[in-house]
Amino acid sequence: KDQALPQRVIALSKSNAELWVLAGGELVGTSEDALNIEGIGEGVEDLGDMDKVSLEAITALEPDLLILFGTEPAQKALGEAASEIGIPVLFTNIDGFEDYEKVMKEFTDLTGRDDLYEKNVVSVREEIDEILKKVPEGEEKTYLFLHVSATKSKAEKNDYFASEIFNSLGLRNIASDD
Repeated sequence: KDQALPQRVIALSKSNAELWVLAGGELVGTSEDALNIEGIGEGVEDLGDMDKVSLEAITALEPDLLILFGTEPAQKALGEAASEIGIPVLFTNIDGFEDYEKVMKEFTDLTGRDDLYEKNVVSVREEIDEILKKVPEGEEKTYLFLHVSATKSKAEKNDYFASEIFNSLGLRNIASDD
């Protein structure tokens, strides 16, 4: 490969940090919610709340890659500012297994760990396919997926990862129609 593999990576969310580690990468910094994930190295800098990290704290770590959510307004703005000063930024958005496959392919290409793509994506896809073969045909069942926190509650439509799982098992989301 012509491009050097990133050595000083910051991932500002638990899920992005976890995916980077699953792809064989190491982090120099992450958000506070990710500090307890399995496989995170010693000395990873705690950058605080993923939506309140300052550009100064990021630049102080001299990253050669910043991984952010493209769907979170605060992270999108931070990524745009980081790009403007020359920090490479990779935005992720995972709403289903296909998105996961795509991101993990990108990450394992960056880490040079095709073996981990095989382990964490290809074999998982094979297991999913085996489970789906066992789903019985017949009467349609429905579900309602609620996303509840201390500040809000929301019925999720079909653009949420868990909905993809339920739908592939033959269930119908009652929040997906009018």
